[in-house]
Amino acid sequence: LWGGTAVRAVNPYPSTMPCWDEEIEAYTYDPELAREMLAEAGYADGFDMELTFSLPRPYLPYPEAVAQAVAADLQKVGINATAREMEWGEFSEKSDVREIMAPLSGWYDIPEMNNFMNAMLLVSDYSRGDNYPQEMFDLAGKAVGTYDMDERCGYYRTMQQIFHDQADRIPLAHSS
Repeated sequence: LWGGTAVRAVNPYPSTMPCWDEEIEAYTYDPELAREMLAEAGYADGFDMELTFSLPRPYLPYPEAVAQAVAADLQKVGINATAREMEWGEFSEKSDVREIMAPLSGWYDIPEMNNFMNAMLLVSDYSRGDNYPQEMFDLAGKAVGTYDMDERCGYYRTMQQIFHDQADRIPLAHSS
């Protein structure tokens, strides 16, 4: 789906980044467990949703194909997911304020951890009301407030674990 130009993502940072947490394991694909979890959450009959995508980007060269593949996996657990294309300007604007239930988006930038957390995941703006716990915002502030690389990495590794456990967003791939 990436034309051989990507690797599976485990967390929001690619493994080539400083402070990447190698201890975090990739999510497993377990449709039976997913159906059980949906039932426990009150969605035994599944639900309808849209996977919204926009034009191809360097980090997502085939967005419609990715949306269709993800939708097919979700169908296997009872979630009726449909792929929907949206014009780039509207997609970008609505994604930034989290008005799209499941946007297929991405990011690429200089290899600096702060750009991934604060620019891509927008952890620096607590007022946005994202689903991150206050600890995530506190750690982001501490991480950008120190030049000690060991200290920064400790903060960013903790943030990666929170991101993974929260499963607020699921990273799919990193450009290689």
